[in-house]
Amino acid sequence: MSAERDNYNFMSYDLNGNFFRLEAFIQKTKADYVVVDFFTINCEPCKKAVPEWEKKYPEMKKKNVEFILIAVPTEKQNAKEEKTIVRGYFKKKEVSFKVLYDLSFYVAKLFKVAKKEKETMTVTVPQIFIIDSEMKIINKFTDFDKTIKKIKELKNKVKK
Repeated sequence: MSAERDNYNFMSYDLNGNFFRLEAFIQKTKADYVVVDFFTINCEPCKKAVPEWEKKYPEMKKKNVEFILIAVPTEKQNAKEEKTIVRGYFKKKEVSFKVLYDLSFYVAKLFKVAKKEKETMTVTVPQIFIIDSEMKIINKFTDFDKTIKKIKELKNKVKK
């Protein structure tokens, strides 16, 4: 069994093509934790969680917990065309958190959310990770409610 990575710093782009680097984001926001949620446009539980994350995000942010949603292409459509669909979806939702688009599956592969099987890329969502300020994975979930519960537990342990 392979060892866990030392850190999960990654680079990507948001839906408008702006560069994103996790380490710089953590430094800028002074986040104690970052929740990273992987999303595909055809995942109903993923879409159901978006308004829930939007409701929880202001409270999380006050407690130094940031949230990033990473949209990953599906195999059913061309990844560049799908980016336009994803951009339209989030424009209608008007979310206040950071949304990235993992065009080449780089971040999804790093987190083992995507893997290549023969000639196709298989993406398993929903998958939600809680990362600390040193970019190490603290927990992994597939459920919104369990993630929120764990965030509360972690924040209760942090004494400032």
